[in-house]
Amino acid sequence: MTIFYDGSEPQLYILDVELIKRVMIKDFDHFTDLAIFDDRLSSLNDFGLANAKGQEWKALKATISPAFSMRNLNTMAEDIHKVAMSVVDKLKSRANQEESMDAEELTLIYTMDCIAKVVFSMDLNSAKNPENEFVKRGTNFVVPWRFLISLMFPTICYWFNISAFDPVSADYFEAVSDGS
Repeated sequence: MTIFYDGSEPQLYILDVELIKRVMIKDFDHFTDLAIFDDRLSSLNDFGLANAKGQEWKALKATISPAFSMRNLNTMAEDIHKVAMSVVDKLKSRANQEESMDAEELTLIYTMDCIAKVVFSMDLNSAKNPENEFVKRGTNFVVPWRFLISLMFPTICYWFNISAFDPVSADYFEAVSDGS
């Protein structure tokens, strides 16, 4: 274990794999206040389970857990495999044309398509349509300066109503998740 300070707050980091398993799996119900961001920012950033505490965390965990049943995980694995095969097809077509492909672009295509399929049940096929709105908003979602300031100076973010994420992208994903 090691302790360091995140701003003025002491943080305990566990390095022992067995102890991490115990905290995160076996005794998870005793460790419910593992929020990432300052409480004052919760109205500005809806982080769900990652930032929930106490009873809210327990309720969210109970709601989310069934989604990770073995049956659902197998379905997700099949969906991820289909996405991977579409990326492989893209690679093959580029190879046949003797064209190069940027590894970052390839990773982006795979990641966005997996998130869209598993989380939102959307078939993007970004390899054929790299300019779709989901990919644009996904790549702009995390704004490094906003994210870092939210972690380092939560009071300033609270005073000036600064979100950790791009507001336009956050609104887009909220609309997608609401089915709008």
